[in-house]
Amino acid sequence: MGKRTPFDIIRMDPLGQGVSLLDEKVTFIPKTLPGEKGEAIITETKGKKVQFAQLDSLSQPSPKREKSPCPHFDHCQGCSFLHTSYDEELKHKHAAYSFLYKNFLPAEEIKIIQSEQRLHYRNRIQLHYEGLQLGMQSREGLLEVKNCQLPHPLIAKKLQEIYEDPNFLKSRNLPNKGHLELSLRGEEVNLHFDERYSSGGFRQVNEKMGHLAAKEIEHALLPFLDDDTILIDLFGGSGYLSHFFAGERLVVDQGEQVQNDFEYSFLDINLYSKFAAEKVEKAIKKKNWTSRDQVIILDPPRSGLKNCDEFLKNENIKAIAYLSCNPHSQVRDLKKIHESSSWKISEITFLDFFPATHHLESLVVLKRP
Repeated sequence: MGKRTPFDIIRMDPLGQGVSLLDEKVTFIPKTLPGEKGEAIITETKGKKVQFAQLDSLSQPSPKREKSPCPHFDHCQGCSFLHTSYDEELKHKHAAYSFLYKNFLPAEEIKIIQSEQRLHYRNRIQLHYEGLQLGMQSREGLLEVKNCQLPHPLIAKKLQEIYEDPNFLKSRNLPNKGHLELSLRGEEVNLHFDERYSSGGFRQVNEKMGHLAAKEIEHALLPFLDDDTILIDLFGGSGYLSHFFAGERLVVDQGEQVQNDFEYSFLDINLYSKFAAEKVEKAIKKKNWTSRDQVIILDPPRSGLKNCDEFLKNENIKAIAYLSCNPHSQVRDLKKIHESSSWKISEITFLDFFPATHHLESLVVLKRP
């Protein structure tokens, strides 16, 4: 057992951890709340003044603390806020993430949109297996999560069946270690062993919030759109976020074009590859769109797009809607865009795509000054 340390939580950080500043040390402790005091067990140290710890005992619980609806919560690293109400979760998320954007907009000007469902919203989950064990990764190894509260009821039912079948892993010719993804398509739960994430086709894990995000983007960009405007959807996938626009649009992403009812042009390139920005520009020129006004939707993976400024050099671009599942990489990218006097941030909206966890999505709208 590691060394014990007293704590007195003063605030929450963006990872959903309580922050204590006792004894001239910064201690980060998951599953705690502001105002709580007690003892924790140190699990990791960084330098002389930063340490990470695990809650051991509470001498002063917060009046905001509640019993978690999930039996795995105390040991699972997947959720961060199921020991308090959803209202409190939203307050902590808004405060912690607004601080990241303090150089762009004050906290009171950043709104947060809550999820209709706090639990049972995920249409896709990923578990890890090792030997005959299946579960979520934790400090103690793989943690069985038979009663996880986040997946859609149909996935939750399938998960129960998997855990009740002693031959589920044994009967398959699998390597010793790997991962399993359960994804919902219609009423069917598909199983994917050791394939790339979202191998059955990418969809937002919280589809209702995905619809809300598309509506927010539509509302933000409509003032900049007319019959002569071109919409460029970077990392656009199926073109879902831009499907509201009836005019000409170019969806850019890597992979086979997804067939659906939306009308759009598709450019199949890796947006992280060398000269990707030039390839997008060439595609625009090929369609004789160069002189027309443009708006951009940018929805990159968690790593963001470090060279995003290279895609925004065209002076005909009038507005940008940047949706991110990682505010940290988004803030890094925004600093690069914001250094130029060419762009002004007009609004920031947090969307709680991932209730109970520390994650959220952030939508930043930029326009010409």
